[in-house]
Amino acid sequence: MKIIKRYLNLITLIYPLLASAGARAEDTAGASALKAWSLGDGVQLRAHDGVLTIEKSGRSLWEAPLTGTGDTVTVSRAGSARGVSLFSITMIGGESSHRVVGYLKGGGVEIIWNAPLEFSGDPGEETATDVRLLDLDGDGRMEIVKGTLFTPVRLCGRSDTPLLFREQWDFNRKKFVPVAGERNLTPSETLTADGSAEPVSIGNLRFLTPRTVSSSTGDDNSPLLLTAPTALTDGRGETGWSEDSGDGTGEFVTFSTLAPTWEITTVGIQTARPEKGAMGANRFAAPDDVIVAFEGASYRLKLDKADGMQWFKLPTPQKSACLSVVLGSSTGKPGVPMSIFEVGVQTEMHHKEGLQRLVALLDDDAQGEQTLQILRTVGQVAFEPLRKQWKTLSSAGKRRAVQFIAEAAPVQGAHLLASFGVTDGRYVEATLLEGLKKSGGRGEKVLGKYLHNKSAPKFKAALHLLETLNSNEAFDVVLATLPKVQKARQRALLKGLSALATQHADRLSRLMTEAARARAANDLPMMFGLLRIAAVNDASAEEAALLAREVFDTAGFEDQYRALRIVGASKVTMSIAFLATVANGENKYLRQLSAKALSQFGEDDTARDTLFSLTADTEPGVQIEAMNALLQFHGPTKKAVLQKGIQSPWPQVRALAVKNAADVPQIRRSLVLKGLNDDRFIVALEALILAAEMPDAELNTPIVDILTQSKNTRVLIRATTAVSKRCQSDKETLDALFELLRLGAKPLADVNEKVVATAAATALGEIGSPAAVEHLKTARQSSNLTTDKAIDAALAAAKGGCAAKYTAP
Repeated sequence: MKIIKRYLNLITLIYPLLASAGARAEDTAGASALKAWSLGDGVQLRAHDGVLTIEKSGRSLWEAPLTGTGDTVTVSRAGSARGVSLFSITMIGGESSHRVVGYLKGGGVEIIWNAPLEFSGDPGEETATDVRLLDLDGDGRMEIVKGTLFTPVRLCGRSDTPLLFREQWDFNRKKFVPVAGERNLTPSETLTADGSAEPVSIGNLRFLTPRTVSSSTGDDNSPLLLTAPTALTDGRGETGWSEDSGDGTGEFVTFSTLAPTWEITTVGIQTARPEKGAMGANRFAAPDDVIVAFEGASYRLKLDKADGMQWFKLPTPQKSACLSVVLGSSTGKPGVPMSIFEVGVQTEMHHKEGLQRLVALLDDDAQGEQTLQILRTVGQVAFEPLRKQWKTLSSAGKRRAVQFIAEAAPVQGAHLLASFGVTDGRYVEATLLEGLKKSGGRGEKVLGKYLHNKSAPKFKAALHLLETLNSNEAFDVVLATLPKVQKARQRALLKGLSALATQHADRLSRLMTEAARARAANDLPMMFGLLRIAAVNDASAEEAALLAREVFDTAGFEDQYRALRIVGASKVTMSIAFLATVANGENKYLRQLSAKALSQFGEDDTARDTLFSLTADTEPGVQIEAMNALLQFHGPTKKAVLQKGIQSPWPQVRALAVKNAADVPQIRRSLVLKGLNDDRFIVALEALILAAEMPDAELNTPIVDILTQSKNTRVLIRATTAVSKRCQSDKETLDALFELLRLGAKPLADVNEKVVATAAATALGEIGSPAAVEHLKTARQSSNLTTDKAIDAALAAAKGGCAAKYTAP
């Protein structure tokens, strides 16, 4: 199948190459039947029995095998001015393609070319050598021309691959020599430059992109390194393209167009004709004419001697995906390469109304993305038409428009970027932010207006964008808006300011200025909100603490509390003495808050001494804050704090002391014993947690006392857990567990009794001693559904846990 496709492609490629101008005959036939062609002067070409033969008077002059019945033979014959008859024979089929070119002279045959026509190389960059019969100068007579085929290089409107680096057969010298000539194009009309066709520019809409070139100055070792001349579309008249083959006639550049559906109405060519005697005058020549070829038509453009772009209005607008500019003749010095400097086109879109139409295509599902790319080439001039149509664009069209504005017109379009950002910005946030960053602060000002918008979602979106921009302008906008909005929004803005101000010394300085202004205006809530931000940043912490202390001295309790929080958050050592003073004051809430703040300075003697004194405070909250602060440090201080805490009249403090006893082995047992004997359940709970990990026998009795005397469900459950972990299997313990199980196993037991009974059954099962098992069996005889399940599970588990420590009686 691949072979068939390959040669079908070759048939399509080669057959049109033979259809050149001049008097000739052409015959094509399959080789399945006998076929003969007269080449003239008694010479015949015959296809028979799988062989193609050129014969004269029965003598074979040349032959080649035909590999199958599907082979196709094409014969082309043409006369020549030199009195010879040219012919070209092409065989296509099987696994080979062959070209034979020669001529008849004096009754004989001269074979000039006899070689396979095969492409090789990477896909899309295949090359081949070919010989064709062509009319190079348009006089109606054919010449034998050899050249290179390179698949990427195409002439617009032609399906064949054009010959590159052409050479013509020299009959006198019997060899191929370099030649230039026409490209066998037939322009429908010759056009002259029309001054009225020069368009009004709408910006840098680069409609053409050079793709391939037939000839260019390049690497002698790699002649096919043909770099497309982008200088032809760079908008600079001093840069261009100079061909590099003979006198340049027939050399070409092929462009792709930006939008094949647009009608091309005008073509522009810029040349330059150097003055005689001027420096560089012999380096290039201007063509007298060029051919522009589209997919559906071609025209010859007659160039005058003027410099600058010459515009040619096309008789019929052309829609084309490509355009080729082919060099014609030149009256310049022979051998001097021809040059052109700029190629341009104008389309139906290359005017203000057209640009408006182009912007509207941003909404088009099929063409929207391509339109965006086109607008990028137009640049800033497209913004005004876009602005006029903004409201009519759909959400998808606006998303594309945002991408264009962000790149090409961020200053002019800042208001559109901002407005889209607060409605649909999540779709293109990264691009939108880049545009706003380039708006010179205009985008931030527009977003600031949305901070006053009644819509909560728009307010949140605007604040989010300002935070993400993280610019000085964004900070200033949020700071200026803060005192002008309601309290609920002020809280959101303060969070935004916190994010914007972090580690920015200059912004923090402006924030402190605003805080001082708020204090002067007696707007203390505003001041405290700003100071909370300043206090947690190194660059402004000390200044924030000082201002808060000043306010503290003259403020009422609520504002003193807020000021004290600012001082504590600042973490500056200069505030220790102030905090110590407040810690010894009359207000219990301020003492507690001071203790919490002093906990940050535990390495300081004044802070430690103050905290230690607070462990004897009359308020439990103050004691707890002081203890928590001091318990961060190990050694004698921690031991002394715990011994002091266990003597506190407040159960919360005693519980805290027991809880932290695990890290102080010297006093752990004594604190646990005190906790187990404490009449407050929160203390007992902490003691039972530690007791569960301690094998000390002296703990048995107080734990049993808890099992038999406590009425607190949480304490009882934790006590059953403690005895099971300690494998506490003495009679008193087992009897106490049995009593709890028996009580909860009664049919009319309440929920708490059942919960405790379940825990007791689990503990008996984990202890697993014979006595424990016996208790479980006894309780099973009179129980409810809840304890039935618990007892059965405990009996099943009695072989594990502590059971290994016991032996049967």
